[in-house]
Amino acid sequence: MNSNAFIDCFEDITSISFEKDSEIISICSYSLNYARIVSADLSNCNKLAFLNDTVFIFCIYLETVKLPHCITSIGGECFYVCPLQSINLPESLTKIKDNAFNGCRLTNITFPGNLTYIGNGAFYQCSLTSVTISGNLTYIGDHAFSECPLTASIINLRNISYIGDYAFSGSSLTSVTISGNLTYIGFKAFERCPLTEIINLRNVSYIGEYAFSNSKLTNITISGTDLCIDNYSFYECKSLINVTILGSISSIGNYSFYNCWNLTNITISDGLTYIGDYAFYNCTNLICFTISDGLAYVGFRAFQECKSLTNIAVTGHDAYIADDVFFWCYSLTSIALPNGVRYIGRYVFSCCISLTSIIITGSKTDIRDYAFYYCQSLTSITLSMNVTYVYSSLHTFEGCVNITNVTFLHSIKESYGHSNIFYYSSAKNVFVPRTFIVNDRNYIRYGTNLYVTSRTILSNSSRYFFGKKNVYVHYNNKKRDL
Repeated sequence: MNSNAFIDCFEDITSISFEKDSEIISICSYSLNYARIVSADLSNCNKLAFLNDTVFIFCIYLETVKLPHCITSIGGECFYVCPLQSINLPESLTKIKDNAFNGCRLTNITFPGNLTYIGNGAFYQCSLTSVTISGNLTYIGDHAFSECPLTASIINLRNISYIGDYAFSGSSLTSVTISGNLTYIGFKAFERCPLTEIINLRNVSYIGEYAFSNSKLTNITISGTDLCIDNYSFYECKSLINVTILGSISSIGNYSFYNCWNLTNITISDGLTYIGDYAFYNCTNLICFTISDGLAYVGFRAFQECKSLTNIAVTGHDAYIADDVFFWCYSLTSIALPNGVRYIGRYVFSCCISLTSIIITGSKTDIRDYAFYYCQSLTSITLSMNVTYVYSSLHTFEGCVNITNVTFLHSIKESYGHSNIFYYSSAKNVFVPRTFIVNDRNYIRYGTNLYVTSRTILSNSSRYFFGKKNVYVHYNNKKRDL
């Protein structure tokens, strides 16, 4: 059947059907576009293997279609904006192409077990409330079911490998079972879905931006290889309580778990190298978090306002901790920063009012302005391992009114301390067992006790600034005012 075959009689045709054992093998694109047909019965076309693109496009009265048992493919925009309410999809069907049923009025549909491909926009803005998906489906394209109600759907994607951008965005889907080889979840794939359950995310390598944002998920377990969780993936999932990530994960993007108020536990296996800006911002019920080996970057305000966070374990090497990361984590009691933490940004632990001790074991650590500002409960600071350089900036420990001990366990070959580093703090005792070279005479406050050993070496500049500050030196249990 050729294109525009009925162009001169569209207004006179209300239905189309074919005689038994019809020999027709192809219906060309636009053959019936704009026709006023209400029904189309193709069930006798037993040699018709596929429907071409745009066959019934803009048939604005078409409500019912019967397909033959041999159809394997439905072309792009085949039923575009038809008010279609009923169609049978035969078991032979393997592919539904882009926008095939876009804008139709279908309310329920069962997909055959041999279907492997649903294209972009295939059911976009349809009236679907009930969908049954099972079998061999491997690909769901962009916008495939976007803005469909899907209130009573069974989605069992046991062989799915790809879910495209906006695939179920804005639908009313509440549960999805994924037990296959899914590797890719696209941009806003389940955004704004009232999704409460998603089962068995195995072998995932990419979760796109906003993929599950504003959903109602409570628990999620993800396993994959070199997994990337992109920006905003679980943004404002306020019902989320537990997250378990197995396998290997490389990055957690900006705002990934932003405002997940009820998140209490997150378990992450090794391999994480990047935590983006605001990643866990305002996760007010998060209690503990372990940062694994290999972590290179913790982003701006990544854990700010995590007010229940009591423990943070950083085991990464050569890590960069950006500004404000733990700002206002007022339940945090202790922190150990391992060998290799090279940068501690501005206000990182500012207003962590329960923090009592800090251990920094980096080989070259840059501590920036106000890093520990107003940590009222902080009593001790320990710089251990092989610290060779300590760069400290303005007012780093300002307002730490209960500091009593600052301990340098090994040689400090060079310490660049800005004036007033301990401004308005109460640092009383400084322990220096080995080499201590400081270039700023205002590094330590007036009246501090300096404890040295037989192996302590003070640079000339150190002697100068200690002498000018009336620092008391303790050696062999004797106290001397320099």
